[in-house]
Amino acid sequence: MKNNILIIALLITTLSFSQVLTKKVKRIAKKNVDIFLSSKFDKNAPFIVVAEKGNRKVDDKNEGIANYLTNALMEFGEDVVVDGKGNTIKFTIKWGAFDELKRLSATIYNYDSKVVGTIQYNGPYLPNNHMNIAKGVAYKIVSAK
Repeated sequence: MKNNILIIALLITTLSFSQVLTKKVKRIAKKNVDIFLSSKFDKNAPFIVVAEKGNRKVDDKNEGIANYLTNALMEFGEDVVVDGKGNTIKFTIKWGAFDELKRLSATIYNYDSKVVGTIQYNGPYLPNNHMNIAKGVAYKIVSAK
């Protein structure tokens, strides 16, 4: 009976990851996303996702990517909270002349405001692909834990 429950739990986890983890997302994560997590990173703490405000009119796009990242983390089974104690992912985005995603970088802080990790997206701009980029970043975070 215990073996059946374990097998069912593994199948559910595999099915939920496969819905999020398409070939495109895997390729983005493998080729274009670099993650570093220090030993002080709290693997059990929830995440807080914060988009830094830019100086251009693309703040709504920053918030959109923050929402994509929040959703992707939740799809991978991570807890995401609005405030409180957690690992805060504070990211900045550099946009090109035609609102192209040129660069995405983030710093991860623990609840004591100490830096415990970094995230860097080094890939090309992919038109209308912000959701897959956010999923690639979320996948790398989860797999680096």
